[in-house]
Amino acid sequence: MKVTLTFILLTICFSSFSQNPLSLYDSRWDSNVYEECNTAKNCKYMNQREKDYIWVVNCLRKYPSLFYQTIVLKWDYPKRYEKMNRSNPYYVSLLKFMQTVKPVDIFYPDSLVYISAYAHAKESADYYGHERKTQESINAKCNCWEVISYNSFDPIDIVMDLLVDNNNPNYGHRNALMNSEPKLSGASIMKHNKSFYISVLNFK
Repeated sequence: MKVTLTFILLTICFSSFSQNPLSLYDSRWDSNVYEECNTAKNCKYMNQREKDYIWVVNCLRKYPSLFYQTIVLKWDYPKRYEKMNRSNPYYVSLLKFMQTVKPVDIFYPDSLVYISAYAHAKESADYYGHERKTQESINAKCNCWEVISYNSFDPIDIVMDLLVDNNNPNYGHRNALMNSEPKLSGASIMKHNKSFYISVLNFK
C-alpha cells in the first residue's frame, strides 16, 4: 500500500502559479529569479501553504542575505502574541548568524519524505515533540532531519520561529535549515489541539 500511495503522489501533479509569499515584505521577491526556489509548485500532494513553506525555506537557503535584509529585520510575531523583543538574545544571535551564513542548495520535494512529515503531523495533534507513537508514523519515518514549529500556519512565521529558535541554546532549528547536506524535503501543516497549528518539515 505504501508503494501504491507513493506512486500516486509522484504522478498526480499539475502546473500552478502563485505569488512569492515573501513579496508581501518586499517587492524584490516578485522577480522571476526566485521562481526557481518554488520547487514544490507542481506537487498536488502538498497544499498551497505547504508548498509555500518549502518556497520560503528555499529562498532563505539560496538568498540568505536578501532574506536577512527584507524579512528578518522586518518580521514580528503575529498580532495575537506580544511584539518581538529586539533585545532578545536569541534574536540578536540570529542577526549575527544571518550576516555570516553562506548560501546553500535548495530543497526538492520528495513523496516519501512528505509521507514521513505528514504522518507525524497527523499523529501528534495532542502532544509536542519528535517522538513517534503510532505504528503508521513509525513505519513512515524516514532517516532525515526534522524541524517542528507550533501555533502558526503562515510559512514566513513558521520559518522565522525556527530561525529565532527561542529557548533553544544550541540553535538546532536554524542550523538544520541552513545545513548544506540535505536536498530532499516534505512539509505538512495541520491543526494542533494545544497550539493552533503544527508544521513538520522533514528533509534529507
